[in-house]
Formats: sequence, C-alpha cells, structure tokens
Amino acid sequence: MGVELYTTIKKTPLSVWIDIHDSNDLTGLIIKGKPDEAQLLIQWFILSDEFIECFGLPEQFIDLLETKREACIKMAQYCQSLDRFTEFEARMMLKQITAETTGVTSFSITEEKGYIEESIGFWLDPEKITVFEYYSKKKQAERKWQTQSKETT
Repeated sequence: MGVELYTTIKKTPLSVWIDIHDSNDLTGLIIKGKPDEAQLLIQWFILSDEFIECFGLPEQFIDLLETKREACIKMAQYCQSLDRFTEFEARMMLKQITAETTGVTSFSITEEKGYIEESIGFWLDPEKITVFEYYSKKKQAERKWQTQSKETT
C-alpha cells in the first residue's frame, strides 16, 4: 500500500494547516498509508518552503532573524578578540532577542481568520479552502486595510 500526503499548499485544506500549527503533529499531512516520521518532516519542509515562496515571511520574523545573526557575529568577534565591550554588545543583543520572543503572544491562525472573514464579508470553511486560497484572501484583506488606512489619514 502506497503513502499519499498533501504535496502542495494549493491542495492542503486550511484545517490541516491550522491543526499542524496548533499541535505540531504532522500526521495531518497523511491522506492514506503509514509514512515514517522522516517522510512527514520532509513533506512539511516542502510545504513550508512553498508557503514562503508564495507569501514570504512576516516582517517581525525577518527582523528577529537579523538580530540573531548580528548577535552570532558579535559572539564570534568576541571569541576571536576577547574584547569585553564586544561581549557586552553580544549579550545585550541576546537579551533583546529573549525579550522579543518571550513577550510575543502565540500566533493564532483561527483568530486571524476571523478578522479576514470580517474584512471580506463571508465565512471561510477551513475544510474546503486550501492554504493557498486562504493566504491569498489574507493578502487581499491586507491590501484593503492598507487602502482604507491611507484614505482615512
């Protein structure tokens, strides 16, 4: 018996995407069969890459990655020079990263979906809408909000 998994965000139901984000359980990717954990993980990375390719990363996440990169560079510079000020700078960056990540409330796709539904004026059935369709609707809603905010200022 062969294994069948969701292979594209254009076919993956939003409900599967939400369940995986909420539970970290990749078995939602299974359509039929019994894949091993490696197959599930590889497929998840493929879907995640497709998502990033289509919709990009949130700006806040990109900023956090940049701060982590800079902190790593500072720590490497400290290891080479043993300069105490460089160590201080690196430790301050690490504290900033910790503060940014601990202060962030958990991200809820379900809550976000509610705001989008309110904006576009109709319900999005997570069993019938795909991940691709949902995030396309999200982009539409964001453009609408941006246009409205520009008009009010």
